[in-house]
Parts: sequence; structure tokens; C-alpha cells
Amino acid sequence: MYPHGLQVLSWLKLNTLEKNRFEMFVFFNDGDHKQAGEKIIGQTGGFYQVPGNDLATVIDTMIQAQKGGTGGDAQENDIEALLYSQALCPSCQTLLLIADAKSYVRDIQLVPELARRCAKNKQKLRIILCGAEKGLLEDYWYLAQMTGASVHTLDRDIEDANQLPEGETIRMHGQSYQVYKNGLKLIKNPKGTKKNRQTP
Repeated sequence: MYPHGLQVLSWLKLNTLEKNRFEMFVFFNDGDHKQAGEKIIGQTGGFYQVPGNDLATVIDTMIQAQKGGTGGDAQENDIEALLYSQALCPSCQTLLLIADAKSYVRDIQLVPELARRCAKNKQKLRIILCGAEKGLLEDYWYLAQMTGASVHTLDRDIEDANQLPEGETIRMHGQSYQVYKNGLKLIKNPKGTKKNRQTP
């Protein structure tokens, strides 16, 4: 995720200017200094939380999280981080995940538990994907389908991914993808597929 650090910083500067918009931020680095073999699903750790009312402190905490992580592998413990955030703020109406579109979700098997808690707490999940112009992993689409999340890239905003019918084609960053149950597939030749969905 940290190759997109400048994008995250720009987003923070734009979106934390509105007072009290965010209750808190949780940054995570996939286990601090743990190596891949030491990372247990649901117990990887590496979380750094900070109240969302001071931009300088938020940015400082993000940098601390970055410096604290030297695990060396590209997979991320996104779901554990979301569950951790839920526990910190069960009353928060929205959970916002900023993720690297090309990094696999290490703990994808925890998605059903996250979906259950989102439903129980009546929380909306929004997924902002960095680097989606280079392609999109279906891990994040599966997460969106299971939780009813929205998916956001630089050129698309797709609300309620779980409402898209199986077989429908969507287009993001010049590439076509076909929706199927619990997944998304890149279409190399979109001829003969359904008309591309045009979302606002």
C-alpha cells in the first residue's frame, strides 16, 4: 500500500479539513516486523490508531505505521484491520478501507465474519482502491459483494456491488470485467457480453 503514500496524503489533506468528519483512522502494516511465516490469520497485528481531528497527528501516525512494517510480502491483513476498527468504534456508521488494488487480501476467509458484524452494527463499508488503473484483484470485489460495500477508483464509483446481476459487464480504467457470484473476471475480449454498466 505504501507505494501509494502520496495519494493517501493528498486524500487526507482534502478530506480531513471538514471538522469531525472522521472519528478515527487506523493504519496497518501487516504485522510490524513479523515475517510471512509468523503471520497468523486474524492475529497479524500492526495497527496504529489515531483520532481523526488533527491532520498533522494523523499523518505522523501514518508515517509511524509505515516505518514499523518490514514484513516484506505484498499480501495485506485488510479484514483483520476492519474487524479491529469495528471493535474500536462499533457506533461508527461507515468504515472506509483505502487499499492497494494489486495486493492480495491475506485474510480473505474472515470476510463472512466482517459481513455479519457490518449487518449487526448497520455499518456501511466503502472501499477506495489505489492503483486500479493497472488492474483490479477480485479479492476486493468479493469483499464488496459479501458486505454490500461500494467500490471507488479514480474513474468509477460503484454503489452496492452486491446488487449487480451476475453476468453484467462493468468498465473501469479502460478494462472490462464481468460480474459473477462472489467474484469479478477480467474480459480480454468484451465482444458478445452485456452492455457496459454506466454508473454515475
